[in-house]
Amino acid sequence: MLLLLRTRVNNCKATLAELRQGLSTISPELMPTFERLVSILRSLSGLNVLSKVHTKMVALSKAMLTRISFLSMMYKTINDN
Repeated sequence: MLLLLRTRVNNCKATLAELRQGLSTISPELMPTFERLVSILRSLSGLNVLSKVHTKMVALSKAMLTRISFLSMMYKTINDN
């Protein structure tokens, strides 16, 4: 039992290291956008399990995605010039 737990902890540590490596490639100014996207993903996942979807939540998620899309286009335009 202890060996099984130790193996799981080691697997979790390895996965965490891989995730941190992936996150290290995101520039600091894009981190808030990344965090918003994760938040939207979690919200949509939560909506997915509901028997009745609240249109306000879907509209809010759509508005946030539209804003992020707009900001990313602005960021790209600024960096291209």
